[in-house]
Amino acid sequence: MYTHVHFFLRSTILIPLLFCPFFSAASPSEETPKTVLYPDPFLSTRAAGMGGALSTLADGVHAPFYNPAGIGGLHWEKTTPPTIRQLNLPYVGAGLNTNTTSLNHEFSQEGAKSDSDAAETILRANEGKRQYARTSGLLTAGYNRLIFLQALDYQVAAFRKAGEAADGKNLQAAYRSQSSTGIGFSAVNSTETFYLGIYTAYQHRTEFSGALNYATLTTPSTRSHVLSEEAASTSGTATNAGMLWVLGPKSRPALAVVVNNIGGTRYKGSSHAAGSTETQDPETVTVGASISPRIGSHGSFNWILEGQDLTNQEISVGKKWRTGMEITWGGFGSEGWLGLRVGYNPTGFSGGINLNFGLLQFEFASSVQDIGLGNYIVAERRNLAVISVNAREDVRAK
Repeated sequence: MYTHVHFFLRSTILIPLLFCPFFSAASPSEETPKTVLYPDPFLSTRAAGMGGALSTLADGVHAPFYNPAGIGGLHWEKTTPPTIRQLNLPYVGAGLNTNTTSLNHEFSQEGAKSDSDAAETILRANEGKRQYARTSGLLTAGYNRLIFLQALDYQVAAFRKAGEAADGKNLQAAYRSQSSTGIGFSAVNSTETFYLGIYTAYQHRTEFSGALNYATLTTPSTRSHVLSEEAASTSGTATNAGMLWVLGPKSRPALAVVVNNIGGTRYKGSSHAAGSTETQDPETVTVGASISPRIGSHGSFNWILEGQDLTNQEISVGKKWRTGMEITWGGFGSEGWLGLRVGYNPTGFSGGINLNFGLLQFEFASSVQDIGLGNYIVAERRNLAVISVNAREDVRAK
């Protein structure tokens, strides 16, 4: 099954790239697209819908990255959840920015997919507009407070520069494909007020960031050849750890501290262009605080305030904070039958919805991502969707 998921994801992400190759919302002072790729190893619509703030509320598939302390679930009091808590076969997500969505629509209306002249006219009219596309797929198994996770993720973002470059490289692009195999666990005290968790994953990446010749990317065969020649393949082991402290039962105030890429994650490998290569994902620290008062006996209202990347001295405090709200019904967090989400960060507002039918779950989010370098803010709206099958239907605590 994993092989089929791998093929589906590769095919899915190549479709928008074939017909609308790499444009994105650029500004004259921001032309390096490497910052537009999400740092997480797979797509999370829950985090996106809440403006990226999830540290005190992360559970299910979201916990390994957003707070490993939530592996195995978070509950309002001591309960007896099922031993097999999670079995996603599979979890598939996709995302596009609004430029890509509108360009796809324009291509379909004008018949440009089969008319090269019409395609060129549309593409020239959209020069300088940034495109973004992403697909993710997961297989997960959760036993008590232990989780095994296998993930595949593909991201690409780029824009076509106006005019013709002297060297023919008129496309600025960033691409990353990543496979991740990880295991994690958490522990909780008898009163379920203090959680600790850790997650470690071996990750293999193929990535590229730089200028390319647009003409060489118009067919799948030439695109694969260019990426194989220009991209670097690297591998490394990333470790995340987190703590969650629930301060009391009334309104469930909670504090969380999460450290991602402990010690910095080093990726080593090689590329055709540069030979041996090494990159590093820096260590990041996130601190969050939230309250979760009940709504009747079946729902909750979750509000969280969070600071991310707190040890990064190169960006201002104003770019580090975000807040999110979530109303759930029929369970806490991602266990609920219904979830409504809204979030805000210095870039703008986000929102999302979750429908959980037990075996089948649908999620959608519209989020604003800051793709600016340093303290320069550049907003880009992205629409994300996830469909997942949890073979363990009864995951709610009894």
